[in-house]
Amino acid sequence: MRTLTVRYAPNGLAVTRATVVAGLKVHKRSTRRNRVKRLIREALRREYLAHIRGGYDIVIYAKKDLVGMEYDAVSADLGSALRRARLIAGGPSR
Repeated sequence: MRTLTVRYAPNGLAVTRATVVAGLKVHKRSTRRNRVKRLIREALRREYLAHIRGGYDIVIYAKKDLVGMEYDAVSADLGSALRRARLIAGGPSR
């Protein structure tokens, strides 16, 4: 299931920067949107940031299907999206 969209561009720096966007289409309530963003940021920090190639600016767009998902599912979807974008090794998963 594609619950995330990843956009990226080279930034000319040695480090990779990332941000998460969850707009009103994700959920009307800000608490739900913020929870989705926190889950994505935590999965990125814990499991993927060390494996992403350096020198990119990454924007991760959340979709409404993420509301109510558990951490493990969010993390798996994030990994799949990063592999599809070829930012981490391993090709598309699942």
